[in-house]
Amino acid sequence: MATAQTHCAPKRALSECDDTMTEDLSWRDIYTTLWRRRILILTALALAVLSFVLYLRFADDRFAAVAVLSPRQQGQLDSLTSRLARSPFGSLASSGTVTPFERFIESTRSPVVAQRIDKDLDLKSALFSSQWDAQTETWHKPSGTKALIAGLVRRAVGRDWIAPDAKAISNAVSKRVEMRGIRETAMIEISLESTDPAFALAALERLIIEADRLVRQRDEANLEEQIEKLQNRLAEVAVSDHRASIIDVLSSLERQLSILKSSEYYSLHLVLAPIVPAQPVYPRPMFGLLLACIIGITAGVSISIGLEIFSKKRNLSIEP
Repeated sequence: MATAQTHCAPKRALSECDDTMTEDLSWRDIYTTLWRRRILILTALALAVLSFVLYLRFADDRFAAVAVLSPRQQGQLDSLTSRLARSPFGSLASSGTVTPFERFIESTRSPVVAQRIDKDLDLKSALFSSQWDAQTETWHKPSGTKALIAGLVRRAVGRDWIAPDAKAISNAVSKRVEMRGIRETAMIEISLESTDPAFALAALERLIIEADRLVRQRDEANLEEQIEKLQNRLAEVAVSDHRASIIDVLSSLERQLSILKSSEYYSLHLVLAPIVPAQPVYPRPMFGLLLACIIGITAGVSISIGLEIFSKKRNLSIEP
């Protein structure tokens, strides 16, 4: 290694000295430094890989239940809606700006859906297994480091621990559920992760059913309200032409309601029913090993260069 020729006078700024030393550290110096400190770099690499292997040893596998959904082709229902929109009572037609499928996607994170899942003790206890005692069938405070930290934070803000409720279910489901669109199609892939594959499958199936049911029930209520308004208006109208128009629209609404109630899924079509692949989605050993190697080498190189700069700075400071 070449010895730096630049001397820093006592009154010169420290930053100027650091700049000089950085300039003196050429690419050849860096290569020589890395070769000389190769044991340090290899040690850092080995420690990073060992840490990842130990993490793999204790990390829990996470599985993902996956389903592929597409918007349901409403067919006759769409035709009746269009006909109603063109009628003198077009204001009664449901808005076309938001489709049932789009409302289904929003409903997967709805508090109403969370409240319905809250009534299913099997799903709820599996979702919060660390807080459920199956023997006594009671809820208890979670244990562990993360739970301890969370408890201290709650205590700091003046909140006590409470058993999981609908709000906790909504937050937990939102963290576990992921949706992504499939390119050049209207389909989406929805997945739900859990360490228990059976729970992941059951929870995703229940989530799809409840979200679709919520959209259906709201549209049913809307149609029934429209039908009631038209029936009341029919009783007040005496002109035969107006009565015929109201009867025609009323008949369309009743057929629309009948079709809505008869379908298995109202807002969606199951392209791929929920399944759980045998391969866990986390951890990913190959990706993790590559990341550990990058981190280990980067740390080793950074420490080696840092030690070389410190050594140069020390040599410069003790020279006359």
